[in-house]
Amino acid sequence: MTFPKPALYAGKVMHRRINPIRHSLRYRAFSVLVDLDNITAAIGDSRLFSHNRWNVLSLCDRDHGDGETPDLAWFVRDLVRKRLGLGAYRVYMFAFPRVFGYVFNPLTVFFCLDRSGAVAAIVYEVNNTFGGRTHYVCRVSETAGQLSVGSANKQLLVSPFNGECGRYGFRLDFDDQRLVLGVALRQSGRPVLNTSYASTRREVDGHKHCPAGLGDTFDDAEGYGGNSL
Repeated sequence: MTFPKPALYAGKVMHRRINPIRHSLRYRAFSVLVDLDNITAAIGDSRLFSHNRWNVLSLCDRDHGDGETPDLAWFVRDLVRKRLGLGAYRVYMFAFPRVFGYVFNPLTVFFCLDRSGAVAAIVYEVNNTFGGRTHYVCRVSETAGQLSVGSANKQLLVSPFNGECGRYGFRLDFDDQRLVLGVALRQSGRPVLNTSYASTRREVDGHKHCPAGLGDTFDDAEGYGGNSL
């Protein structure tokens, strides 16, 4: 499967808690897919989108990794090498950008591609509201055009409803226009939580200097919170 090129994506996030209390919610979101060795390729000539400086939309390296390593691509490659013994020829990051200097990034996904362009590993970076962060590193395999992503034991308290134990199962699907992520949590063999983020590629309009089709998502910008520049 050919991995998509850097772009902005807009879609909907779905959370469905099954145990111990049933609850579900959906909300709009937008993310940016960037090549960490060439972040400006996704930003283009937009005057509203910046890297490591304040703007309407921005990506800041210190929001990811260990918050200190200046080379985020090196951090991910080193993590994958140590955990899986794999090399990463290209590293793509799928993340929520800062909006007016504020960020809410519970999940950032790093796709590690081999020299053939296939996804060989994925790093799921999870943040909680207490300032905690952890990384789940999973091997990826492909059979007959279907991707299979590994699972991982839960390492970080994210919600008081779900505790610290359990095992995550991960799902990934994409084509040249769509990128879909899925995460399912099970505890003692029973399903506890299902989440998904289904997003569609949006082009950057070089004349308007604004991601085309993302205007409506700014209605949700006030829901962002976290570290301000």
